[in-house]
Amino acid sequence: MKESFPNPSNEQYKEVADLPEEQREKYVDIKTEGSTEPGFVEKSAVENDKKATIAARFMRVPGEYILHNEAEKFDGERDKTLKELDKIIESPDFKSNDFKTYMEVTLDAENAVEFSPFKKELCDSEEVMRKYIKIKGGGTVMHKMSDRLKNDKSFIIELLNTDVRSGEVGAEIGWLPDNMRSDPDIIMAAMKTAPVEAFSCAPDAKRNDLDFISTTLDAIERVYKPDMRLAAMNSLLGMIDPALAKDILEKRDLAK
Repeated sequence: MKESFPNPSNEQYKEVADLPEEQREKYVDIKTEGSTEPGFVEKSAVENDKKATIAARFMRVPGEYILHNEAEKFDGERDKTLKELDKIIESPDFKSNDFKTYMEVTLDAENAVEFSPFKKELCDSEEVMRKYIKIKGGGTVMHKMSDRLKNDKSFIIELLNTDVRSGEVGAEIGWLPDNMRSDPDIIMAAMKTAPVEAFSCAPDAKRNDLDFISTTLDAIERVYKPDMRLAAMNSLLGMIDPALAKDILEKRDLAK
């Protein structure tokens, strides 16, 4: 053992108080069974003894795996949930044009995930979230995912490119952490299905960039039905600098 002061096992050191003051915090006094002599050992040795004692208590129950057992239970629950979600996706009711029928099966999916005793773990499973978002859409799923998945950029972009029945999988990127919802790649992926929401998550400078405004208007015309485009365009104008919005409208009036 490398020493920075005379060997602590030297007979002059009977207890921690005998040690040089700058070294005392590394040691702790102990009592040795069957001896009245004082003594001391390094604190790390005491900690190791405590850990060994605790470990021995776990070992007294052979075959009880505690956390390992819970992990095995979750594996079974995840597999069961995946099968239920697959069954829903392939069912005629999910593909039905009847809205009430469609909503009933999406409720079945919600029950399978959100009323599970392993809800937290299921919402941290890429496999489960991939299937769940196909059924429930981005609005219901995105904000319920674990923080780990919300911060996984490649996974978020994968979900934003998922074909879902609601069509607006990008509408809830606002539930993502600040650094994710303002990420240019995520914004552009969300633009494909929810241009107004994607535009709202862009930084101020980006929202006042004419090229970005033009790109968003292209997406609005592509994504929204004619009766929804005016409201979408008005929302966009409300999110840019008022002077720029006024200038755009004035040029539009002059061009008529």
